[in-house]
Amino acid sequence: MIEKEMVICLKKLFNDAMESKEFANKFTFIFGNNGVILRPKGNILGSLCVKTPLIGIFKKLKLAESNEEWRVDEFDKAKEECILTYSIRQDIDIYNEISKNDELFPHIPTFHHYETSEKTEFIIMDFIEGDYIETMILPNCTNPSLKEFDNIVCKFRNNDFDFIDRVEAIHNKEDSYKLIDLGGIIKH
Repeated sequence: MIEKEMVICLKKLFNDAMESKEFANKFTFIFGNNGVILRPKGNILGSLCVKTPLIGIFKKLKLAESNEEWRVDEFDKAKEECILTYSIRQDIDIYNEISKNDELFPHIPTFHHYETSEKTEFIIMDFIEGDYIETMILPNCTNPSLKEFDNIVCKFRNNDFDFIDRVEAIHNKEDSYKLIDLGGIIKH
């Protein structure tokens, strides 16, 4: 059970890191296409993480970590700017929609706190340990013998949710699947 004090502590840790621009000693990074997951180092807050858009400071860290080839002007712009290039508001809106559905809610991470402003956006949510899965091929939901993952995707589709371009999930140690890119889901 996540306690409110843990969420408050992680929020403070994240805000302090944003202010000081010192993340490496406090967080490990998991970079996605448009966002980054910051997992606090240490065991006390390890069951939580922060999801935030891939703004300039994180683009610089991603570049340093991956040795990607960026043009010099792109690197300078990413280094200097701290502007939103992607919003987590869609994640939050879809989370609120899915949370109304008892059948679907177990298949997403729990959001414990979120903030959106012009300067920063972030979600404090459960960290899900497991294997990353990404697919762009949606299952045929009329097939009676679907695999568990495909069955979960079909549950969403049968409840008027659809996927913009791909489905991203974590197959966790409890042998279940959690859909993680809620911003890539739309409600019809």
